[in-house]
Amino acid sequence: ESVTGNIILQAEIDITQNAGSTLNLTNQTAGESVTFQAGNNITLNGALITNGANIVLSADDAAATTGPADGTGTLTLAATAVVTSNNAGNGDITLKGADISIASGAAITAGSGTILFAPSVASRTIKVGDHVAAGQYDLTQAEVDAIVSAGKIQFGEAGTQSGAITVTTMDFTGASSTAEIEINTTGTLTLDDGA
Repeated sequence: ESVTGNIILQAEIDITQNAGSTLNLTNQTAGESVTFQAGNNITLNGALITNGANIVLSADDAAATTGPADGTGTLTLAATAVVTSNNAGNGDITLKGADISIASGAAITAGSGTILFAPSVASRTIKVGDHVAAGQYDLTQAEVDAIVSAGKIQFGEAGTQSGAITVTTMDFTGASSTAEIEINTTGTLTLDDGA
C-alpha cells in the first residue's frame, strides 16, 4: 500500500541511501513534503523523486539529540544522486548541512520551485564560487552546475542566516540561467569578481 501525506525520516547519526536505489514517491504531491533529518551526515547515492512535494535534506539537524546543529554533518550528493521535486509538479528543495558536497554527475531538479542552500548553523559563512576547505558551507561552480532547473536559487535562509556570504565569480548561464537568484543574510555580503 502506498504512503500518502508528509514523510519525515529521522536519524540520530547518519542517513545513507544505497547506490543505485530509487525512492520514487509518486503519492507525495504539491503541498506535501519529504524530509530527511540526520544528527550528522546525509548521503544520497541514488534517486529521490516526488510528484511536486517539497524535499528537505537536513544534515546536522537541530531536531536530533546526538550532535544537533553543532557544526559537524555533511550533506553529500554522490555522482549518482538525482533529487527531483518536479516529476509532476514544482516543489521546493532545501539542502542544509554544516558542509555540502555535490559530485559531478549529480542532478537537482525543482522545475519552477526554489532550491535553497543553507548551513545548519545560521552563523556559518557561505561561500559561493570559492571552495576554501572541507567543513565549511561552500559551493563551487561545478556544484551549482548540478542544478537542472529552478525558478529561484536561494543562498541563506531568509530571517535566519546571520553568517557572512561571499560570492565570487559565478556563472549561472547553464540550466539555471533563467532562475531568480536570492541571497539572504543579516551579516556581511561580499561580491568579489575574483580579480
